[in-house]
Amino acid sequence: MLFGRVPQPLLLVAYNGSFAGNPGLCAEGSKDLRECSPVSHKPCQVKLAMYCFIAVAAVLMFSLSYLLFLKLNKIDRKSPMNQGGSWDVKHFHVLKFSEDEIVRSLTQENIIGKGGSGNVYKVDLKCGEQLAVKHMSSADILPKERTRWPEYEAEVVALSSLCHMNVVKLYCCISIEDSNLLVYEYMPNGSFL
Repeated sequence: MLFGRVPQPLLLVAYNGSFAGNPGLCAEGSKDLRECSPVSHKPCQVKLAMYCFIAVAAVLMFSLSYLLFLKLNKIDRKSPMNQGGSWDVKHFHVLKFSEDEIVRSLTQENIIGKGGSGNVYKVDLKCGEQLAVKHMSSADILPKERTRWPEYEAEVVALSSLCHMNVVKLYCCISIEDSNLLVYEYMPNGSFL
């Protein structure tokens, strides 16, 4: 069965019986076929195409937004920020910052050094001060059977009791399960250790 508009050149007398039995056909000025309605089906097709385009664009925008969100909130699994739990803080001086402000600043972008016992981060505080934070992780230092940190304990004992103009100030140490942070004053043009 055929349907649609029959072109004008095919409406010759020679084709008179050719279109019989096809109620879906129409033509302008034909005696044998019904008149075509003036309403075209093209607006429906345009609407359908427009709806499909909008749906595809919406899915694409959602996907790109989600990927951007994931990229911006990329989680560094080794970061002490992602450890959860509560931090144990030992103060050696009066502090103008919280452990949360320190921990939130420990990102890949803030690494200023790497050593055998962990990474060193530069932390810019809201109050304008700058600190150096050494992150020591047991996964980086200790074999699995050891639970004590002799390097960490030695550094804390030595630096917390010293007060000399040529030795950097140890403000505090922040600890949780298998991570320790040593928070020092930042020395812009030199080594802090």
